[in-house]
Parts: sequence; structure tokens; C-alpha cells
Amino acid sequence: RAFLPSLRDEGSMAFLGGFADGRLALPYYAADVAARAGLAAFVESMNRELELEDKAQRLTFVCPAPADTDAERPYAALWASMGSRPVARSVVADFTLRALLQKRNVAVMGLSTRLLAQVNALSPSLANLLIVCRFGPLLRARFG
Repeated sequence: RAFLPSLRDEGSMAFLGGFADGRLALPYYAADVAARAGLAAFVESMNRELELEDKAQRLTFVCPAPADTDAERPYAALWASMGSRPVARSVVADFTLRALLQKRNVAVMGLSTRLLAQVNALSPSLANLLIVCRFGPLLRARFG
């Protein structure tokens, strides 16, 4: 709320949330998942408040693909093995800008990540099978 007066009447603000839609729980990522889920729920709640108050301002929970940065490079092989290859920073910036201009509530980058988030929302048991069997061993080897 403190930042909203700084936005134009129809302005948008991005919150970078990391992997998936903020609700996808990966093993060995409990603290990260909890933080992302809280941020995703905050954005959703604030957008509902803004709508109730007839304000055109919007917040966007942006979930970019891993960017090719110094911080992400050590994990590039892991992300690639999980189907999410690092992309240029400019690609993430363009994706974020498009999401803001479209006033999207949630913007998830990458088809496989969007699909996994949708499977998780529709069938948590199927998502659990995919995550535990496919990604679990990779994450355990790296972080467990």
C-alpha cells in the first residue's frame, strides 16, 4: 500500500517470484516455496483489494525462467535437466514488461513450467508423482 501512491492511476508493479506460480512445492525448497507462496497470495489479495476499490493499478507476480546471470550459472545444468534452460536477462526483462503492460496477475515464463503449475493446480496427486519421480532425485542430488 505504501508504494501505490507512487504509481500512476493505471500503473503496474512487478513482484519477481521465481519458479512457477508461487504454489508449486518442490522438494528441498521448503523455505523458498513458503516465501514464494506468501508473495503470490499477497499479490492476489492486493489485486482484489484494488478491484474492490475501483482502482486500475495492478500488481503482477512474475515467474521468470532462470536468467543467465552469475547467480544462476552454477545451477544451469540442473535447470536444463528439469526442462528450464537459462535465458538471456533481456528475455526476462521483456517478458516482465509485457506482463506489466497486459496487467496480468500472474505471469509464468516457459511452457513446461506453466503446464506443471497447471497440473499442480488441477491434480496435486499427479503433480506429486511427476515432481517426486522426475525432479526429486535431481533436486536431492543437488540440495538434499
